[in-house]
Amino acid sequence: MENIIIVECMSTGIYFIQDILDRNYNPIVLDSKVIDNEIGRTYDHHKQEDLKLITEDYTLIAEKDTYEETLEMVREFDPVLILPGSEKGVALATRLANDLNLLCNSYDNIEAMTLKDKMQERLKEKGLRSIRGQTVKSLEEAIEF
Repeated sequence: MENIIIVECMSTGIYFIQDILDRNYNPIVLDSKVIDNEIGRTYDHHKQEDLKLITEDYTLIAEKDTYEETLEMVREFDPVLILPGSEKGVALATRLANDLNLLCNSYDNIEAMTLKDKMQERLKEKGLRSIRGQTVKSLEEAIEF
């Protein structure tokens, strides 16, 4: 059975498991390293709680210490697709898919895929409806805008 890897499988991404199985593929969840601070541990706790909600069978693999090690581990699974299972997984999923020459968005567009201000700038550049905005760093800047 061919493999599909889900990077950061949480929130609505947990439902990808059943969709993958329904299409006769093997779901593999790539779990990112825990960032050792309060926010990182809290995020990881929520992710682990979400994973407990999955009743279907899947393979769980863990991100390695370096990107290169993670890429080689993922390469061994010979995935047909790598997709993000949450917003936090977009950058790593896109980078892995690009490096493995899989169907995906270009990593060159990662900022427009992950940063709201860049998304809006890209929409405006292409002549599409966009939201007028500005990145601010203080309440005063926000009020002035």
